[in-house]
Amino acid sequence: MKEMKGMRSLVVLVSAWLMCPCWGQEAGPVVPDARSNNLYRTGGGILIPAKGPVIKIVNCQADVKFPVVAETAAEIARITRLPVVAQDMGSKKDARSVIGRLLSDTNVAAVVIISGVKDEPPMLIAPEARWAIVNALALKDKDKDSAKQVSRVRKEIWRAFAYVMGASNSSIEQCVLKPVFSLEDLDNLKPQTICPEPMNKIMAQAARLGISPARMTSYRKACEEGWAPAPTNDFQRAVWDEVKGKNNNN
Repeated sequence: MKEMKGMRSLVVLVSAWLMCPCWGQEAGPVVPDARSNNLYRTGGGILIPAKGPVIKIVNCQADVKFPVVAETAAEIARITRLPVVAQDMGSKKDARSVIGRLLSDTNVAAVVIISGVKDEPPMLIAPEARWAIVNALALKDKDKDSAKQVSRVRKEIWRAFAYVMGASNSSIEQCVLKPVFSLEDLDNLKPQTICPEPMNKIMAQAARLGISPARMTSYRKACEEGWAPAPTNDFQRAVWDEVKGKNNNN
């Protein structure tokens, strides 16, 4: 009985093998991969720039060098896709004296000032007034460890940005938005940036301020809407010529 079952199984396998349409035939033509097809069809992705007023990260101190401030602002812009820009106003500028002037510009949504003032806390937040101040001088310890101070300033810029943009303390362990009540608490924070949890709050706040984050679209769509930059590769050039040709014929 077992031998009969074995023979039946063998017959089924051989029959299936012989009935295979590809048996005894040469391989067909190579089909371009899906990514190439998509590139030919759409021209690839292109970033739609963020719209609306900017968030300014403004340096008014000399303890921590401006490139640190600029790098942190660029990191915030890259991660959130919001229009965040850095500005150096020099160490002689009083932080509070420039806030009103900066926010009087309708192209500025909010400001985070990096100051260096004695006897003031590490951070002052006025989210309803759309400003925050990070005091680099208060983030310096007795050992005057510049690397530690730089790390603290980076974290506090992120925290100030998040607070002024509507975020709050996070319950997620791997997030810079944990409760901080001392310099030791700040040093004990392992992450350097926010986690995904507060992103919805930041985006909601950005929308209330009239900001649209950068987003991806196809090069074809950009051509059809009339704002695409000149093509930089064959895929984009093909889409450019096709769309322009259609427009000229209409």
